[in-house]
Amino acid sequence: MRKAMLGLFLVVPLAWAGAVFSAEAPPARQQGIGGTVKVQANSVMRLPKRAQELRLRRVEIGEDAALLIPLEVSVLRIEELHMAKNARIGVAPGEERISIEVVSGRLADGSIISAPGATGTFRQSAGNGRDLTLRLQAVEVESLLLDARGQNATLGSALLEMAQVWLLFYTAHRILTPGGIAERHFHWSREQVGFLDRHLVRLGVVVLALVGVVTVAEHQPASLADDVIGIAVVLLGYAAMAWLLSRLLFSSPGDERPSLIKMIVGILFTALPLVLFVAVCFGYYYTSLKLTDRLIDTLYLLLLWFVIEAAFVRGLGVAARRLAYARALAKRQNAAKEGVDGETNVEEPTLGIEQINQQSLRLIRLALLIGFIVCLYWVWADLISVISYLDNVTLYQYTAGTGEAATSVPISLRDFLAALAIAVVTVALARNLPGLLEVLVLQRLTLAQGSAYATTTLLSYAISGIGIVSALSTLGVSWDKLQWLVAALSVGLGFGLQAIFSNFVSGLIILFERPVRIGDVVTIGNLSGTVSRIRIRATTITDFDRKEIIVPNQTFITGQLVNWSLSDTVTRVTIKIGLAYETDLPLARKLMMQAVKENPRVLRDPEPLLYFLTISASTFDYELRFHVRELGDRNPSTDEILTKIATSFREHKIDMAFNQVDVFVKNLQGQQVQLFVGEPQHSGVGNPPALKGQDGPAEPTR
Repeated sequence: MRKAMLGLFLVVPLAWAGAVFSAEAPPARQQGIGGTVKVQANSVMRLPKRAQELRLRRVEIGEDAALLIPLEVSVLRIEELHMAKNARIGVAPGEERISIEVVSGRLADGSIISAPGATGTFRQSAGNGRDLTLRLQAVEVESLLLDARGQNATLGSALLEMAQVWLLFYTAHRILTPGGIAERHFHWSREQVGFLDRHLVRLGVVVLALVGVVTVAEHQPASLADDVIGIAVVLLGYAAMAWLLSRLLFSSPGDERPSLIKMIVGILFTALPLVLFVAVCFGYYYTSLKLTDRLIDTLYLLLLWFVIEAAFVRGLGVAARRLAYARALAKRQNAAKEGVDGETNVEEPTLGIEQINQQSLRLIRLALLIGFIVCLYWVWADLISVISYLDNVTLYQYTAGTGEAATSVPISLRDFLAALAIAVVTVALARNLPGLLEVLVLQRLTLAQGSAYATTTLLSYAISGIGIVSALSTLGVSWDKLQWLVAALSVGLGFGLQAIFSNFVSGLIILFERPVRIGDVVTIGNLSGTVSRIRIRATTITDFDRKEIIVPNQTFITGQLVNWSLSDTVTRVTIKIGLAYETDLPLARKLMMQAVKENPRVLRDPEPLLYFLTISASTFDYELRFHVRELGDRNPSTDEILTKIATSFREHKIDMAFNQVDVFVKNLQGQQVQLFVGEPQHSGVGNPPALKGQDGPAEPTR
């Protein structure tokens, strides 16, 4: 890829020159040897291929024009040469040396004489730059650029390519140094960092050797078969690269099993050097060299992929950490406003990478994988073009249009693979995009309770619908063909699956109207709990015993529902207290109100109230009413207030009334028996109490 861009930069002027001819080119060629050649401005002319030695009396090259010297010419003698501004003489690539001699003339500013050679493609071998000998005698030169890189430039090109490889692997080595970016920011273990560093250094040495040999060989394509040392180095490099890549992609110091994508990438990267090894053994030298360039470029992409993925994971970790820190500060401020004593110093909460939303990570990895595949297509475009052959494999045909305008449209294997890819991407987006949206966007917005869940759920439905329609359209199934089928199925399923459709529509109503949301405390009939999940057919409620109750969505729409936290979470708590008849009522009222007002969970507005409502058979009945902010404060506040009241009553000797019952005991003869407790006369255990009847006291059993 890099060599192709470099060759394109160097050869574009010559390639453009070979494609454009001026109007005066044919007369100039007819002049032949010894004549005058004139190239108009902004045009190109190629000298005739008539002899190895050409002698021209006068040559004029206009501004931004070019004169091309063919491969067959090895000696060119020009009596008088005039080159205007930015004029060029280009020498076609070849193996033989070329000599250019100019007796007199003038070279304007920006004049260029070049013999750079040409890079190869899969269809054409590379062309070597020709060794150029230039002799100028009585020539006025304002500016002249010589681009004559022949066989002597091979080593320089190889060193430039090796310098790029060294820069890449040295950067990776610096990232993997102990205490470096990989360990401190990516949170990779020291053992893993050391393992990767050792094998990447070895891989870098192998790639350096391969790049050097391949670059030299590309500049000498005619002698590839005779370069035994180069072939041996390439074979050893392929074998070493396959082994090192297998170690890097499959082996790790931990016990973590590689993912499916990692295994696929590892198998492909390990197999490529082995395939090239076999190709060289069978004599496909030039093809192996060109594929080696693309293999190394792919290796660069793979390293870049890993670094970018780690950087994104780190970024998500920092974002989640800042969000948790902001929530901790907000919680502390709210506690301070409510009068709750908090900690003086707020420590930054720790949030590890494993706590980041897994959906977001999966989606980011999917996006990186798609980008990696696109870059791979760019690198291997010359070979991947074979995919166009899949258009010739017809799976079936369908008729588009009606009447005379009806045409038969084929569906090829390529269309089927495209539909399959759309389905896979749809599933991945529907499962992971809502999570990423919630972590990166929705949590930063001030939304009502349950709004984020409703947004992400509806987004997943929309993605699924769009993906299904796109996949079916790729396969030739359009809406005009499905509408009657959908209508018939709707009627049939409407009768047969009425309850399921009713629950589905009720689920959509719940998501849009939101009578219940995630986290709401609800009561349906005799069931109470917290809403934990809302699905298409049913909603899950977790009761206070941590049991999950599945409730059909239709129940929330058609039945009676109590939502304790729909618009306001403030609720009233009522406590009934019975006092004895002889109680000091003003003192008791004062103690009960004091216990309520001192409790931090009780709201000041609405104000707590205490009413003396009824006089029962044995008690004065009071009713204490107060409000708490959250549902979770109902039971704790009741416990704290009753404990405080009981303690205060005990300190002030106020009795809590309780029911008294008189029990009369009679024997079998109908005589009333009196019970009394006597003193035990022995050490026996469990003796019954003494009984006293009308005939006198009964003696305790001995």
